[in-house]
Amino acid sequence: MLKFSVLVNGRAPADLDVAHAYLLGPDEEVIRGRVTLRGDLLLCEKRVEGLAALVIPWSIPDFGRVLLSTTLLPEREAPYNLTVELLRGRVVQNWRKKDDWGYAYTGPTPEFLAGFAEVKKKLAQALSAATPAAAADLAAQGLQAAVLLGEDLTLEHAKRGLIYRRTNRELVDLDFGCRVELSCRERPYQERLFESFNYATLPLDWRAIEGREQEFQWRDLDYWVGWLREKGLAIKAGQVLRFSEATVPDWLYIWEDDFESIRDHAFEHVLRCVRRYGPRIEHWDVAAGLNAENCLKFTLDQIIELTMMSARVVKKHAPQALAVLDVVLPWGEYAAAPPRSISPLKYVEMCVNTGVEFDAIGLEIFLGAEGYYCRDLLAVSALLDLFGSFGKPVHITAAGVPSSTLPDANDAGRGQRDVAVGGVWHRPWDQTVQSEWVDSFYHIAVGKPFVTSVCWTELSDRPGHLFPHAGLLDAGLKPKGSYAMMLGMKKEIWPEGGLVEAELPAARPDEQWKEYR
Repeated sequence: MLKFSVLVNGRAPADLDVAHAYLLGPDEEVIRGRVTLRGDLLLCEKRVEGLAALVIPWSIPDFGRVLLSTTLLPEREAPYNLTVELLRGRVVQNWRKKDDWGYAYTGPTPEFLAGFAEVKKKLAQALSAATPAAAADLAAQGLQAAVLLGEDLTLEHAKRGLIYRRTNRELVDLDFGCRVELSCRERPYQERLFESFNYATLPLDWRAIEGREQEFQWRDLDYWVGWLREKGLAIKAGQVLRFSEATVPDWLYIWEDDFESIRDHAFEHVLRCVRRYGPRIEHWDVAAGLNAENCLKFTLDQIIELTMMSARVVKKHAPQALAVLDVVLPWGEYAAAPPRSISPLKYVEMCVNTGVEFDAIGLEIFLGAEGYYCRDLLAVSALLDLFGSFGKPVHITAAGVPSSTLPDANDAGRGQRDVAVGGVWHRPWDQTVQSEWVDSFYHIAVGKPFVTSVCWTELSDRPGHLFPHAGLLDAGLKPKGSYAMMLGMKKEIWPEGGLVEAELPAARPDEQWKEYR
């Protein structure tokens, strides 16, 4: 058992959030365990032997409230000082990324090196302090500087990476997109979509297509496939096979204990979608969220079998398209508890080792609401590096943060997902903070040589959107600051006026679109 003293200013922090804490093992894998608070001691019970790191929400003055990690630590009788260990963890992360990224782009700035020297000095002072309280105070001062330095390092690396990719014309074929709300055909919505992006994601939810068994609803999808092709925008088929409660049709639960029947129905659904739209869609999700979302209680072998089946259907019937393995909750904190889930890294590794045919790894990155706790920019960049190490292109299949801390009655959960418990990045979420995060995140993602596609979660906050207050337009389709930031990012990627006509797919109107004009 790992034990931590959590004294800050001589007492346990009133806002210490144990519910969102979890443990990491070697290789960034989440391990099963339990974190509890007893007085001023944090007890971490783990179900495996070996070293472990604690990840926990932590308030940092003038920065926010984000998840931070200690280094990997051995068990010992005396408790560790949590603030000191969080500082040590951030110093190690900054040091590691300074070296990793320095080899690519000539090293960090002199300002970073000077600031980092001061942080290391503060860590040394904390480790030699006379009392635990004095050590915690010194570590808190160093931690604030260390997190800010980490973000500075991240953004500097992102800026250099973007310039390098743009100079070498690696961004000519970048997919820069947004999810489409199928029920919305309003002209301002379509104009904003066409103005901002070169591709769009269409959700092919099983529940929406076949809400009643053998009764199919294609009208909205047919409309949007035709409209996007006529405009020359590339299309991605999203979450064709996703086993969350929101996407699985109710009638499928009849076979809840009959995997073979569920697999056969899933095969028919994927095949039906691919045959209908295969030649007109450039990217297909072969599976979305099967690492974490498992409402029908599949075993690990069954999850891999479903993934493999879906990939084979796409590869056979749409061989010209890219097959994307879409991972949700990519930090994997959910894997600390549920017995029928796979950590994101283990899921991708199992798919590679079992021969699942996929071309790219997709990541959904949401922060700032219940279930999606805030992280700093260094953590976001390091996550992309982690999945980029598999040697396949990485697609950001959905990204989103809120623009308000108020309940969102227009989202799909009707305000049930609480923004107030999702942490704070720099300041409480508002339109300005959202736009700043958009700018930072897109620089980080586009600066990575292995990221070939970036998709925002949704264009507007119209009723039914997925993540609270995450739209680039408000519910009345009026642009937020983040929309202007997105347009600015597009100009930075393609400074010569955006994509030239030769770089866009030729307009290809099709017969199904014409009947909806």
